[in-house]
Amino acid sequence: MQSHLLHLKVANGAKNYAQSFIKKSFTKLATKNYRLNANACTLRDAIDDFRRIGHSNPNSLYLRIDPDESIYSFEESIQQTKKYSIGNCCEYVELALEYILGFNEKYPTHKIFAEGFEIENGDHEFLVLGRLQNSDPGDPLTWGDNAIICDPWSDLVYPAKQYKEFLKNYEYQPFKKMHHLEKINNSHILATLTSLNTRYLEKKNSKKYRQEMQNFFQMKINLLNEIVSSYRIELKRNTVFEKMDKKDRSYQIIYTKLAETERLLDFLNEAKQFVFKNSKKNDYYFIKEQLQNTLRQVFEYLNSLYHFTPMEKKILRPQTTFRLFCCRNQQQKIFNELQDAILAVQNDINRLQICSLSSSSTHRSVLNIL
Repeated sequence: MQSHLLHLKVANGAKNYAQSFIKKSFTKLATKNYRLNANACTLRDAIDDFRRIGHSNPNSLYLRIDPDESIYSFEESIQQTKKYSIGNCCEYVELALEYILGFNEKYPTHKIFAEGFEIENGDHEFLVLGRLQNSDPGDPLTWGDNAIICDPWSDLVYPAKQYKEFLKNYEYQPFKKMHHLEKINNSHILATLTSLNTRYLEKKNSKKYRQEMQNFFQMKINLLNEIVSSYRIELKRNTVFEKMDKKDRSYQIIYTKLAETERLLDFLNEAKQFVFKNSKKNDYYFIKEQLQNTLRQVFEYLNSLYHFTPMEKKILRPQTTFRLFCCRNQQQKIFNELQDAILAVQNDINRLQICSLSSSSTHRSVLNIL
């Protein structure tokens, strides 16, 4: 009975928390039999855009510290939702789950297992608290008396055994520009959302995961070091630069860039030491913020290093500017290719973690690649 009441209380807290951030939802209009108009379609497009931009934003990829794809996507989506205050059922679920993760961290002796669910052959997501471990995910009647459904999107919290009374599926008919809610029927299947649960997401607080974050950061720092070192070599071996008079303005411009390059390389070496000095910090968000701030400074340095003012371009001889421009494009291409390779490896690791048939030895061997 105590667990049931606790789950109800936390579920209501999670619902209110999610609703406090999301001010507008396209699909939620269907709860009032709302016929789509221009404003509704604009809201739908806005949500689609912020999801797409959030997952493909180059700045986010450059600053990425999370080696796990699921944790990275979860954290990025939370940030985007809070920033724009719009979202549909999946964003509501993520925010509610974030609330429960915070509860579990604050009260470790009263941890609650919560997991995201979806309606297959339908279109809706919701959160479930306290489901029995060996129960059938597709049958809420087996989830136990303490199982609670938290559905912030529909503003409902109720015992899982009452799902037939309260749980609804969302249906959108684009050609008719109509959307509505329907009762759960035999064609609908309830299924868990892979990795969207407290047990999986809480691993970000483990010592092992923090080390993986630092390894991921080190890999980026080493890559950036290679890019900047190549740029320095290109500056120094420029035949035009070698023949310049030291009082020449072109010489002074390139000399200044060389000095900036040396400062950036020194900063990258300091960044490595920073990880070592702060490796005993236990807080996931502290480490993430510090490492991202360091990467942000590096990219600011890098942009300044590659930037030439219109006057500088005019002063520099055409062949010098062209050569440095080619170097920049080449290094950017290398960085993008390696970045794609890094993400591909992380996706492989994530699939190995999810797949129940994967062996622990194989998993360790892949991690060693990083």
